[in-house]
Amino acid sequence: MAAHYLLSELAYGSGADASPGATFPVGTTTVWVSALDYCGQYAYCTFTVTVTPYVPPIVLICPSNITVSATSANGAVVYYGTNVASGGCNDSAAFLRATNLTFGSDAYSGSLFPVGSNTVAVYARDSCG
Repeated sequence: MAAHYLLSELAYGSGADASPGATFPVGTTTVWVSALDYCGQYAYCTFTVTVTPYVPPIVLICPSNITVSATSANGAVVYYGTNVASGGCNDSAAFLRATNLTFGSDAYSGSLFPVGSNTVAVYARDSCG
């Protein structure tokens, strides 16, 4: 025998519609769901829906690969364009640091880069961490 249920209530705290496809506000909302069958049997349950604010991704624009000739046995001082960061929470992304991963040192524009291939990682952070 198949059970037939009539969905009698689907609402959240304010009593507004919470049916499939409904839009929930930012924050945590408790949804109550109840069912009533044709025999008068009643059941219900609750669950929460948490909606976090949309935070755009951090966009980081780095310079293109650079090739320079060494000016001494120690390498060359390399200047490159400004690293630009945008987005993040409150549109607060900011360039944080550049690190030479090959040698484990800072690699800001105007730094001395040793002879050879140097991999530079550029980091940015927003005000949310």
